[in-house]
This record gives sequence, structure tokens and C-alpha cells, in this order.
Amino acid sequence: MKIFVPKETTPGELRVAMIPSVVRKFTQNGFVVEVETGAGSSAFFADAEYVEAGASIASDFATLI
Repeated sequence: MKIFVPKETTPGELRVAMIPSVVRKFTQNGFVVEVETGAGSSAFFADAEYVEAGASIASDFATLI
């Protein structure tokens, strides 16, 4: 099963749908997680942290579907 994490598009939004520690739990249980580039940046999570947790980074949400 794939889980997609999009970047928030609402102006001023600082949240992210999933943080790297939660990504790790999903990937350790066999899920495939794809995170849109910069999805966690407003919440101070770098793309590299998501990759370290086992996610793939997608250049934009349109490529995730």
C-alpha cells in the first residue's frame, strides 16, 4: 500500500501531514511512503529526514497520483 504526503498549499500553513518518525513506522511495517518535495519544510523537516526514514521524494503532487 502506498501513502502519499503532499505539501500544504494554504498560505501560512506550518503543519505537515506526516513527520519523519511516523514515516519510519509505516515503512518498517511494509508501507511505501512518497513525500512531495518540501512537504515538511514549514514544519522544519528536511526532505533528507524523510528519505532517512524510508520515504521516496516526489518532485510534485501530480507525480504521486
